[in-house]
Amino acid sequence: MPRVALITQGTICNISTLWRFFLVRTGNYHRHIKDLHDKYGPVSTDEAWRKTEFYHNNSIVVSRKIVYNIFSMTDPAGHARMQKPIANWSIALLAERPNGYMTKGSDFDSTIANLDKTINYFSAVGQMPFLDFLFEKNPIMRIGPPNLNSHFIGAKAAYPDVVDDNAIMGYIMIPLLASANTTTITIHAVFYFLLRNPATYRKLKGADENESAYQNRLRAMKAVELAFGAGARICTGWHLALVEVYKMTATLVSRFDIELVDPAREWTVAGIWFARQTGILCHLQRRGR
Repeated sequence: MPRVALITQGTICNISTLWRFFLVRTGNYHRHIKDLHDKYGPVSTDEAWRKTEFYHNNSIVVSRKIVYNIFSMTDPAGHARMQKPIANWSIALLAERPNGYMTKGSDFDSTIANLDKTINYFSAVGQMPFLDFLFEKNPIMRIGPPNLNSHFIGAKAAYPDVVDDNAIMGYIMIPLLASANTTTITIHAVFYFLLRNPATYRKLKGADENESAYQNRLRAMKAVELAFGAGARICTGWHLALVEVYKMTATLVSRFDIELVDPAREWTVAGIWFARQTGILCHLQRRGR
């Protein structure tokens, strides 16, 4: 970290993003960027925000051609064309059949682990987008995270009577759902701060708020809610993500007694694009047992 901090204070920041590449690898990117904002002030612009080449490496290669998706498309007009046919897809996914993670109690097919590896790759290479053509999109030898898309396409060849194009799309949507990481991160944060503030946790378990007070508080929260972005680039699955957060939080609070194993122990947060938390160890006991 000291080495990265020294680099960011030099003139190299004006000519290269190499310092950001190494900073992301440390897992402290979010803290360092906040320190820079505290020191130099907020970023301001009079122009509309536009996605940069950081997102291009989230595309896939089909027949040696890069195919952009709704996430990696940086052109506003192209994004609008892609988004229109699937604008209301997220709620429909609620009817999808279970995928087995809850019943088996583990990442039995390594999908979540592979997603973490993919995010590690995207977050670092996104700081220097040209590296993606040397690694993941190298036409001679691919060097990068697990290629989930190739696995699904291969499944079609191996099981043509079961896996058709529609099935492939269904498979691909599972790892692409932001809820695999961001919703989990949100739920972790909810319970971490609740359990470290027992008075607030007890208030949540009680029925001491009337409907009017709840609606007023909800409106105030929504007025400053930018977790899913806004405008044309708002997260397509934000409705589904909120349903998951609300349902999971309400179910656990209403049915279980939860307490931290060590209330004095702080969590560990690694800022690698997403701020992943570890070290939240809890005692969980179902009420009435």
